[in-house]
Amino acid sequence: MGSGGIDFGAGEPVCRDAVARPVATNSTTPWLERQKYYWDAVAPTYDLQYSTEWSAAENVIVARRLSTLLPEGPAPKVLDLGCGTGLGYGMLTELRPDMEYIGVDASAGMLDIFRSKFADDIQLLNEPVEGLLADRFHGIDLVIATFTSASYIDLRLRELLARVASWMKPSGCIYLSFLNRLSIGSMGALGFGRVIDYSSRGFTSGTVPAKRYTSRELIETCAGLGLSARTVSLGPFAGVFESKFFIRTNALLANYGGFGHTVDLMITGKAAAK
Repeated sequence: MGSGGIDFGAGEPVCRDAVARPVATNSTTPWLERQKYYWDAVAPTYDLQYSTEWSAAENVIVARRLSTLLPEGPAPKVLDLGCGTGLGYGMLTELRPDMEYIGVDASAGMLDIFRSKFADDIQLLNEPVEGLLADRFHGIDLVIATFTSASYIDLRLRELLARVASWMKPSGCIYLSFLNRLSIGSMGALGFGRVIDYSSRGFTSGTVPAKRYTSRELIETCAGLGLSARTVSLGPFAGVFESKFFIRTNALLANYGGFGHTVDLMITGKAAAK
């Protein structure tokens, strides 16, 4: 598949609304209204749902990857898209406590939890990523959207990647995690559709729209933008067989992006000229 035209357009009807949603007056699209409502609703118990042994193992996988993307110089600038309750911040501060951090999330509820856990001088923006234009940031060393956060952004894939790349230093890196359209779970009720109604681990009271991609789609889109990239995942058993007996095997298989629950895109700069 090519790098253009593979997405639904931003703001278009995306999927069924399985649960009635109140309309937020400050939202600009139905997609954003649902995102804010859903993540505000799950925020109070979100950390508890992701405090399992399985989640801890996933955190180790992602932290190890982020450590390879952070530059060695002083005070790297990091932008965290869909920062939620601060999981990415916690990982990054252990790796580089001197970093300059900016967290972005459309959910005020998630950011309230974030602020209650960490110092109050952290720069947090309660805004949707869709509203962050190409000239909003400059000189960023690392942009992240971990644990499928990139799937909740209502932008065409090429536009999303181009915009994020525009914020980077020439030597900057990117880590974006998406739901995988070819995961084991896709063989069941979810199917292989681009946009689905998704429910986070442990939550059954509602759904949120999410976009899914394949490893091939991500790599080809990066190539079209001149970006050097590879894909990995959180492993094929995530979201399907989250048993402690599968943790080690899942971690080994997470090095491959093909059929994992997620497909995580690691961009390490401009591709070499041929």
